[in-house]
Order: sequence, then C-alpha cells, then structure tokens
Amino acid sequence: MQDNLSPSNPNAVPQDEIDLIGLFVNIARFAKRRFSAIVITLLISISTSVLLFYLLPPEYKTRLIAKSRVLTDVEIKGIIYDLNELVKDGNSTEIANRMKIDYKLADQITKVKSFGIKELDNKDVSTQRDSVFVIEVYLNDNTQLDKLQKGLVSYLENNEFVKQRVTVFKEARQKELEKLTVELRNIDSTKALIIKQLQN
Repeated sequence: MQDNLSPSNPNAVPQDEIDLIGLFVNIARFAKRRFSAIVITLLISISTSVLLFYLLPPEYKTRLIAKSRVLTDVEIKGIIYDLNELVKDGNSTEIANRMKIDYKLADQITKVKSFGIKELDNKDVSTQRDSVFVIEVYLNDNTQLDKLQKGLVSYLENNEFVKQRVTVFKEARQKELEKLTVELRNIDSTKALIIKQLQN
C-alpha cells in the first residue's frame, strides 16, 4: 500500500488539513437542525434590548470644576466618596438634607465621583493644596442641573471637615497678616530713624 504523502503521489492532501467545504456543510446542517432555537434566541435578545431601552431611564453626566485652597485631592475624594456611598445605599433623604436640594432631584442621582484636574496629565496631586478638581455626577434627569450644582457647593461648604479646614486656613492667614503688620511697623520705624539720622 502506497503512502498518500509519498513522492509517487505529489497531489495528495495531508490527512490533518481542514476540509472547508465539509466544514460549511456541517455548519449548515447544524443551523438547519437548530433553526428554531437560533430564531427564538435571537428574538428574545432583540426583545430584551428593546424593553431595556424603553424601560430603563436615560443616564446623564454633568461636571463641576472647582478649586480649593484648603483641601488636597485625597481629602476631596474622601468627601465625595461619602456622598457616593449614600447614593449607593439609596438614601435620597440624607442626600437631599446634606446638599439642600429637593428629594426628587436627590433621588435621580445614580453616581458621584471626583478626580484632580491634573490627573489628566498623569501628575500626582494627592497632597497638593490649591487643588483644582472635577466632580462628576450621573443622574436620570438633566432639567435641574443649576440646582444640582448649587447643591454640590452647599454640600462641600457645610461639610464638617471642610469647615475645620477653612477655620485652620483663616487662622493661619490671620497670623501671617499680624506678622506682616509687625514687620511693616518695624520697617517704618527703621525708615523714620534713618531719615532722622540723615537730617542731623
């Protein structure tokens, strides 16, 4: 018996090669046998997609860009993280109270997150003061974005940690101002003394 791959049979096809025609025939047979199952699966998928499109509310995203002279990026993220946890818990009443917004608007919020604006340039801003940051809010209603923005500002301003940081910041600035005032008085005294000596 001759080997199919021997030199005497140069046109022979190796046994392990795939017969494409046979493959397509097998696929066609499978599709013919399972035609009803394929059609039913396709119809269920299309119906589910259409239902989800019409039943699920649309989701909008809005951004608030702000600058803080008293908070680092990490601190801002922590404050916004707390707000997002309330959103995850579905605690719209507490969100409305903290942001000083209507309950219906608070109930439309689906997600809140923040990041430092310099993170877009891949720079580490986690410990810098004077940080510029972005707060992104995802919600199902985009008709009251101005109230939402005011609510976010109110939430930040009335946060206890932020209030403490503002107090510390103001006290530090007041001490710097007092120090500068003393230094200016000393300069004025020195100036007056020099002028007096020059006149004599």
